[in-house]
Amino acid sequence: MSAARKFEEYERSLKRGPARVSISGSGVYDGETLRVSGSARVEGDLVVSEVRASGSLTCVGSVRAAVFRVSGSAKVTGDLRGELVRASGSLSVGGSLSAEESLKISGSASIAGLIEGGEVRVSGALEASSIKCGTLVASGSLRVGGDVECRSFELTAEGRSVIRGSLRAEEVVVRGGEARTVVRIGPLEISVSRRRRGFLKVGRVEGANVDLEYVECEEVRARRVRIGKGCRVMGNVYYAEEAEVDPAAVVRGQLVRVEPSNGGEQRGGGDRG
Repeated sequence: MSAARKFEEYERSLKRGPARVSISGSGVYDGETLRVSGSARVEGDLVVSEVRASGSLTCVGSVRAAVFRVSGSAKVTGDLRGELVRASGSLSVGGSLSAEESLKISGSASIAGLIEGGEVRVSGALEASSIKCGTLVASGSLRVGGDVECRSFELTAEGRSVIRGSLRAEEVVVRGGEARTVVRIGPLEISVSRRRRGFLKVGRVEGANVDLEYVECEEVRARRVRIGKGCRVMGNVYYAEEAEVDPAAVVRGQLVRVEPSNGGEQRGGGDRG
């Protein structure tokens, strides 16, 4: 967040006045920190250096804290912004979530707006409007209504994961489960492999090196590509250097070799299904 934006948020918090905090159980709120063991309700925007809550926390407004750690159930009706954000249990955010350094979720989290930050790690289930971060490592399920943009993306899927927009990353690794992923990016590494007989449903796959197993997709574009066992490609496979298709795979379209420089087609193979 820019210095100007931080100052604007600070000015707005001064105009609104201090947040009203009610604590049931043990805890302390001194204007700088909020620590709760039990349940707490915050009305108004909360601007503190640290939030630590064990039990139940409800914030009717936005929260700005350098450190935000919750264990149990937490609900923020507005935006949640911090440097370190840790949530174990259930987290609900009615606005956007920004974790400048890192975000770690263990359990379930539902974010109505954008997730942005440095490192994002998820063990469980995550829902968000869109995600923009440095690294995303998830084990469980993802449901994203828009785009996912990061340098590195790794998903070990359990159940069904859906990314309705585009997935843009330098490196992409997806294992197991079911997912709907559309990849629109230049050079990247994509590796999708079978795990517990899972199946991955993909819209469009693009990358430098693409290695797929047990994947169903509409189209593949890559410099080098391997269509492994259990795959079904409904359209064409475009490649620049190498293409390998397992005898157990189905390619409904053609293998089309293209020139990397101008994208012109060189030759097309027949239906491989």
